Amino acid sequence: MILCTESGPEKTELLSLDSGSTRVAEYMTALPPRALLQSKLAEAVTQGREQIARRRHVDGF
Repeated sequence: MILCTESGPEKTELLSLDSGSTRVAEYMTALPPRALLQSKLAEAVTQGREQIARRRHVDGF
């Protein structure tokens, strides 16, 4: 596993090429504003619920 701070998407993508079982990811060293985190969490929950609803519809539940 390779963790990159401030490496930029290009460097992270380059490290990901032909990596086999190696995992590469960027991480934040400081949290974004609370309001942004709340917004992103709400968006993820909404997307997850929509995905579950679509699966249930396709599977006939």
